[in-house]
Amino acid sequence: MTGAHADLDRADDAIRHLEAAVGANPEIARRTVRALRGELPMLEAEMTEKQVALRIPGEWLERVGELEPRIAADPTFQAFGAVKRSTVLRLALARGLEVLEAEYPGEAGDSTE
Repeated sequence: MTGAHADLDRADDAIRHLEAAVGANPEIARRTVRALRGELPMLEAEMTEKQVALRIPGEWLERVGELEPRIAADPTFQAFGAVKRSTVLRLALARGLEVLEAEYPGEAGDSTE
């Protein structure tokens, strides 16, 4: 096999692997399309995200699980790919923060200390 044939075989293998990964995961498909287009704003956002671990009541997780399919059925969220438990938790946190900020108004960075 010549060098060019070996390169084509490797490229074909990579394409098959990519097709399988994309076919099995809509989120990978979405990110792959954006990467190939040179559109990676989500990558920058993900790099600034922080992981937080906290304990929450089991009942809250059950409620999140019940909301998951209802939110996934919303066309607004379908545009962003698969809705997961983490999606619902992020949405709940964002909406809850809005409520708390309205309830406790003040300038950003203000402290009551």
